[in-house]
Amino acid sequence: MKENKTGVILLLITLIIFLISSIFIVERFRTDATPREPINLNEEEKTRTITSDRIEEIVVSARNANVIIETAEINHFEITYTEHDFLSYQFINEDNQFTINQTNSFNLLNPAPNNVYDLTIKVPNTEIYTLNIRTTNGFVSITNARTNAIDINTSNNGIILTNVNNANLARLRTTNGTVVLTDLKTDSLTLNTSNRRVMLNDVEANDISIRNVNASVSFSNLLAFDISIITSNSNVSGTIIGRNELFNKDIVTSNGTISLDEQSFGTILNSDKDQIQPLVVYTTHADITINFRELAND
Repeated sequence: MKENKTGVILLLITLIIFLISSIFIVERFRTDATPREPINLNEEEKTRTITSDRIEEIVVSARNANVIIETAEINHFEITYTEHDFLSYQFINEDNQFTINQTNSFNLLNPAPNNVYDLTIKVPNTEIYTLNIRTTNGFVSITNARTNAIDINTSNNGIILTNVNNANLARLRTTNGTVVLTDLKTDSLTLNTSNRRVMLNDVEANDISIRNVNASVSFSNLLAFDISIITSNSNVSGTIIGRNELFNKDIVTSNGTISLDEQSFGTILNSDKDQIQPLVVYTTHADITINFRELAND
């Protein structure tokens, strides 16, 4: 008898959960044209200032957030963010590490769980930082920064790095988002993405590894000792700094053409790069077009 009562109670609890979930799903995804009342989340844009003698690493953990990092002529950190009834942030400053954690970002009662907000971090332009950023459904943008290392992981949106001088590894991961890297200098670049374009302009590194799926890779003035680009079903095209004969080339496509041309503009700018350099480029069902370019000494 006791077991039967327990079974009935569990069944009732299951039915209640099912009914609540059904109402939630129907309301969330209904497509009728009935006007809705504006959702009042009690949104509030806030700005917080953090003063610290030394911060070496910035860690961001968020969801549905565009993370924007900019440098400025300031002597403190300035964070601009949005909070509401179902969204808040926690700030931790200890052991030379500044951490931003987003809290309460997922709640079944949240009427707008997919809203994306900006999280803007202004940092002093005189310091060098390690950046560790995790977000989803939002882009990550870093502009005019000097960094020690960069580790970015997002999804369903892009990554934009502009005028960034990075001392060590830049590790970038996203899905379904365009990646644009401009005026980037780094020791090592590792990029994994899918279903959106990758564009590199004036990128310099010792080694570059790009893995993409179902999207094109384009580049201009790419300079590296070791280059590996692998994608599928899309073109690979651009300009590499260096002489054609100095590359140990492994370039393969299927159902497409391969075009390798050389443009001479005088003596190569970096004579120390006169060594055999690995160049791996793979794609499928698309073309590969690479121009090798020598730059003249100024």
